[in-house]
Amino acid sequence: KEAMLTQKDYETASLSEIKALLKKHEAFESDLAAHQDRVEQIAAIAQELNELDYYDSPSVNARCQKICEQWDALGSLTQSRREALE
Repeated sequence: KEAMLTQKDYETASLSEIKALLKKHEAFESDLAAHQDRVEQIAAIAQELNELDYYDSPSVNARCQKICEQWDALGSLTQSRREALE
């Protein structure tokens, strides 16, 4: 998905092609928003495991941190592409 978000295919596109790219991007944003709850659930479960003194909390926290960082990066790329398409 990151590769798609960094493409600059809009630079040489016609107006109708840009409209199609924007529509495709809006569908991607909708799909991305549908996954927001899952990311929040992962963070909540990690927090709950911390509170329960789970023996492998450091590993869980590291994985959760990586997921959250990737999610934030994906959100930033998505926003940048939207701005470029508009």
